[in-house]
Amino acid sequence: MFASGWGASLATEPDPEIVARLVHERHFEHPPLEEIPTTADLQGLSDYLRSLDPWSRLLSPQQGANIGRTHDRYHEGIGATYFKRAEGILLVPLPNGPLSRSGVREPVRLLAADDIPATGARREEALARIAAGTGSIKLTLL
Repeated sequence: MFASGWGASLATEPDPEIVARLVHERHFEHPPLEEIPTTADLQGLSDYLRSLDPWSRLLSPQQGANIGRTHDRYHEGIGATYFKRAEGILLVPLPNGPLSRSGVREPVRLLAADDIPATGARREEALARIAAGTGSIKLTLL
């Protein structure tokens, strides 16, 4: 399993060639397949993912099973995956989604949705605005 706004379930320890193909196809940077290490161990693959962006990492099958239930959410309406973090909400734009087409190409922190703060007591309300998908929405990003 990978964490970076996209995921792939792996029931066992991943085959490096499968990991390389998944990184090429699903990572928002779409690195060239020939540049992705296929001889690295799991730590080497995880280090490579972190070199692409600081939010990517290779997870063990156990970690992957847990993160999908607790941290990762996808909102088709804005074309992003979001992660709840202590410092706020991280939005990861999906390729060719509305957020990406608006010019956001890298993960960003959501400050507000329709002027509703995405922190503190109103965080869930801001996320509900994104999830509603009822037309346009004003996002304040950092």
